[in-house]
Amino acid sequence: LLFACVVVLLFADPLVTRDSFAGRDLLPYHLPIEKEMHEAYSRGVLPLWTQHISGGRPLIPNPNLGALYPVRPLLAAMSFPAAFRIFPILHWILAGIGTMRLLRAVGARGSGAFLGAATYVFSGVGVSEVFFTNILPGMALLPWVVWAVARPAASPSRRIVPLAIVLGIDCLAGDVFT
Repeated sequence: LLFACVVVLLFADPLVTRDSFAGRDLLPYHLPIEKEMHEAYSRGVLPLWTQHISGGRPLIPNPNLGALYPVRPLLAAMSFPAAFRIFPILHWILAGIGTMRLLRAVGARGSGAFLGAATYVFSGVGVSEVFFTNILPGMALLPWVVWAVARPAASPSRRIVPLAIVLGIDCLAGDVFT
């Protein structure tokens, strides 16, 4: 909870003002694609195709877009500007919690886990992922993948089931690195 509060406090501008994240590939490429997927889910349909980008482009068939990533339809209940501002903050919080769970599983104390989470999330790589909405979910899920492997488990199924769930979500996110 404290880590989530720190993330929200540091990135309060996009949450409470009309400011938003901008730069690099975000504006010309990712923003229009995110908007198309958001609008499709808001209408209650799957984001199959867009005719508004590059003369037409597949959405679900492109695995790198993560059109079936479960967070996208969940955020479709709100306006696109709000969802677009919440998307990276939500993922930084998830990445931090995953990092803390991982570090606690391998024996770190609470303060060490918090410091590790802050280092991972607020690193140059962690923060710059805001410009790549297709890679940000993978960055957030990576600590959870390692946690699922590293954590003590009483039986193989208690290790395999969480790993399968996290890897399944990661595949739906379209992460190419994990």
